[in-house]
Amino acid sequence: FGAKVRYMLVIILIHTTAITIFLLIPVIDHWYIDKLSYSKKNWEIITNKYSQDIDKIIDENYETRWSTGAPMKKGDFVCIDAGQNIKLSQIRFDLRDKAENDFPPKLIALHSQNGEQFKEIENIRCERQNHIWILNFPKIITRWIRIEVVQRSASYWWSIYELNLLK
Repeated sequence: FGAKVRYMLVIILIHTTAITIFLLIPVIDHWYIDKLSYSKKNWEIITNKYSQDIDKIIDENYETRWSTGAPMKKGDFVCIDAGQNIKLSQIRFDLRDKAENDFPPKLIALHSQNGEQFKEIENIRCERQNHIWILNFPKIITRWIRIEVVQRSASYWWSIYELNLLK
């Protein structure tokens, strides 16, 4: 997913048997991810569902969220205006562990230079790492990004605690 992985050496001492156990534990370098994320200062977000809370997906507060307020339907969308053209290769949706299933079963990601004519982002690989859904794709230059639900969910809402766009 583009982040550097470091390994942290953990030494565990078990005093009763005098055995030392060495473990290599992978640690995601969050500093590196933060360096790749674009500032959200000039972003504008629009949605066709529950718009009064939409700014919560960019408020840097992982305790707040936006959701559709009802089960997802085809056509529900979130659209981001980055405020300027950016080079983009990854979109990250943090769902926290409270709402890890609140993500579209099928979606389409579109981009635009002018906010009117949208084109599908091609060659998307979608992956999940714990409570974070990640869309990876070849680098594009764009200003507007639109994520749209293509397949409805009978019971799950679409929730986003925090959204990040990465270079």
